[in-house]
Amino acid sequence: MPQPHSPDLRRHAAEIDGDLVVLDVDADRYYLVPNPARTSTRSERQARRDQASSAQVLACWTMPTASVGAADGRRTLDATANALFCLLTVSRLLRRRTFAELVTHIEQTSPSSRRRRPRVEDLVASFAAVRPLFNYGRICRLDAPALCLLLRRYGFGARLVFAARLRPFAAHRWAQLDEAVVNEPADAVRQYTPILAI
Repeated sequence: MPQPHSPDLRRHAAEIDGDLVVLDVDADRYYLVPNPARTSTRSERQARRDQASSAQVLACWTMPTASVGAADGRRTLDATANALFCLLTVSRLLRRRTFAELVTHIEQTSPSSRRRRPRVEDLVASFAAVRPLFNYGRICRLDAPALCLLLRRYGFGARLVFAARLRPFAAHRWAQLDEAVVNEPADAVRQYTPILAI
């Protein structure tokens, strides 16, 4: 399990189509450093350092080749209550805290060692059962961290992955377990370049 990042590692970057996309966790934003090979300003040199730190974090991570969802999943009262708790926790953190505090919360939530571990499909089914209680459509900003927390509560080493694409720009995040993306098709995330996995 990755260790929490030190304060100087709160910016991460990835090269996409010759440009650098930087995720600034503390500022809760992405920004673009266009074609950094042509010039060498201070911000571009910093972005290259951010890219190097991201490469170290992503060294033990692989792009998902499969997906796992709620197909044939059975809900349990315990998993449903925990799914609701995780959704409420992330929703509260997104409303009242900074994005950096959410990332820190995920980093510090180690997989629990519960005696009985349900199937991942059952956890996703329980998550899907309570998700409509939240008044907005499916958004990765809420769903991915909540799924990651839910899986960790049951002892699974799920990771939260941050990624982006250009032209048109879009940022995305997903929960990942080993080489499987959780609750969405693997093809949907392959169009993104990973920046950070915690």
